[in-house]
Amino acid sequence: MQAVKESVKGSQKRARTAAAKPSPKRHKALKPAVADKLGNASDDIEDIAFFTAQEAIQIRQELLAWYDKHHRVLPWRRNPHSMRQPESDDKYHSAALDMPLQQFAYCVWICEVMSQQTQVSRVAEYFTRWIQKWPTVQGLANATQEEVNDMWAGLGYYRRARLLLEGAQHIQTFLSGQMPLTATELQKIPGIGPYTGNAIASIGGNQCVAVVDANVVRVLARLHRLSGDQKSSGVVKLNARLADALVDPVRPGCFNQAMMELGACICTVHQPPACGACPIQVHCQAYRDMQEYISQGGDVTQTDAPVVTQYPSKAVKAPRRKEDVAVCVVQLLPHKAIIASKDSLYLLVQRPSTGLLAGLWDFPSCTMMPVATNEQPTQQEVIDGCLPALLGCDSLQDTGSMKLLCREQLGSVVHTFSHIQQTMRVELLTFQETQPAAVEGQSACTVKWVSAKELSELGLSSGVKKVWKVVIAHQAVMQETKTGPSRKAWRQQRLKS
Repeated sequence: MQAVKESVKGSQKRARTAAAKPSPKRHKALKPAVADKLGNASDDIEDIAFFTAQEAIQIRQELLAWYDKHHRVLPWRRNPHSMRQPESDDKYHSAALDMPLQQFAYCVWICEVMSQQTQVSRVAEYFTRWIQKWPTVQGLANATQEEVNDMWAGLGYYRRARLLLEGAQHIQTFLSGQMPLTATELQKIPGIGPYTGNAIASIGGNQCVAVVDANVVRVLARLHRLSGDQKSSGVVKLNARLADALVDPVRPGCFNQAMMELGACICTVHQPPACGACPIQVHCQAYRDMQEYISQGGDVTQTDAPVVTQYPSKAVKAPRRKEDVAVCVVQLLPHKAIIASKDSLYLLVQRPSTGLLAGLWDFPSCTMMPVATNEQPTQQEVIDGCLPALLGCDSLQDTGSMKLLCREQLGSVVHTFSHIQQTMRVELLTFQETQPAAVEGQSACTVKWVSAKELSELGLSSGVKKVWKVVIAHQAVMQETKTGPSRKAWRQQRLKS
């Protein structure tokens, strides 16, 4: 608590200094056409200002008052000014006010990275487990990449996990284990860019810098009816200037979180915005235009009606690339066994250290690319071409200490990435040891055999988990329908087919 009070007290001096500066000249709100121009050209916006000093003060006060009463309770968030009463459906406790500043800054870093492209409810679950395992940056720095991948499994965008580990190791090696608390110094750490650096600096270090994420962009766009390509240099610069003009100099961290909270809970994109509950509704030009249109008898269901949700402009997303992948689940049965059991082993391959799902464990798989004749090879041809090398043999019929019992097509599983839609065509290859303990379940550098129990405990990607569910369902059917004396007949029939 003392650290928080001192940080707030120190920032009050900055607030007085900022208030003494002359107010920027008031400009009228941009019309959509002008905003489009800004979005598509590198216009000079250095002299554009959108808030008078009084308007900025009002927005800060109204937004912070709302935030203090209505903020969500999240395990990485703390607010010494909170007036919110505990509710029965609160799942988490806020971060302790007396948490050491270094530890709190580390928590902010982890949550901000996890929150990118991920829902807050899901982040909270992962964050809690992460902090229990690695409560400090020093603890994370001593972890292995595989441990980090296991903890991250299911969150997607695995490059984030790798950069977190690299960042922690950089802090441990070059900064004596101490996280910087200014945006400039934070951005020198691998994996920390302007957004994350500003978030840590403002929330963890109380530095007066603005945070601009998709939620903040949406709020700013509706406040001033700004359209245009949100990823263009002109609009990016414009949003940065707007956010800088608004950020509260006394409580920058809480203000940044309030802006993001407003965009996430009130000024929403996937559900109709709750304009009636917006604390800064009076300043919103998009809302004002819509209400004026309604008062004149306008119908907001019309295509050209001015509505809040037309801002910001919706980006046209490129279609996902479609990709067929042959996935081979290699199942190794013990000597003389003909059906899966707890003693069965499964082959896993570690993906390359760069690229999609870098460093994660996967079932052997190959992309089914068209050949020179423009004909796509069959699934079996693809697997026959890549699997022998992993098993250390020339062909699947000559595997040394194993013999192939059967191969079965289990169907397809669709898995979607941000830019790829994969159709994974699953085949189960069942091998049997030719002599007891012919293959050990030990790890190699990039290939390893694991039991079903070990496999279920590994940090696997969502796509691999989908494939494994298909295998489990198939095994359940085999256990239920292929028992007793009929096992031998089943095996013989599978080999003939």
